[in-house]
Amino acid sequence: MTVWKNLTYGTAHAWGISSDSPTRGTSNADIMIDWEEPRGESMKVKRLQEDAVLPTKAHTGDLGYDLYANEDITLYPVSTELVSTGVSIQFPKGFGGLIKDRSSIATKRKVFTVAGVIDNGYTGEIRIALFNSTPYRINFNKGDKIAQLVLIPVTDFEIEEVDEIVTSDGRGEDGFGSTGE
Repeated sequence: MTVWKNLTYGTAHAWGISSDSPTRGTSNADIMIDWEEPRGESMKVKRLQEDAVLPTKAHTGDLGYDLYANEDITLYPVSTELVSTGVSIQFPKGFGGLIKDRSSIATKRKVFTVAGVIDNGYTGEIRIALFNSTPYRINFNKGDKIAQLVLIPVTDFEIEEVDEIVTSDGRGEDGFGSTGE
């Protein structure tokens, strides 16, 4: 059965294949499933400094939460600096975070985030590792948006050692550039 849902919560659609269908292999049902919005869970944020800016979203449908510098910082040419946000986060159960570039900073200023995986159990200050790829000094002021936080589900798969890896799509070991430029 394939399930998809609208992202505003409410109703999900599911196509089902009945094993006794005379046209086995074709869909024969559109089943409606109620899909409740998660309740009771929140992302808890603590200000570590009184004037720190809490994460925000510019629009309801945005994927990432904007993160703000809590200090003035100068990024020197071709260097990486850790920037304070002045906040710590307790993620909802089952979620961690990825620190990602803000598109405007990456494309216009050539500054990128690096080393941005935050585990569910980490509750220290969120600090952003920013890399200046230019030959120029770049300044950020306290209160500037510097990165975004994207929450992702935590997975806990068992590790199984095998003698051979098999792929269902035939790609095999073809890697970089194998499908064109």
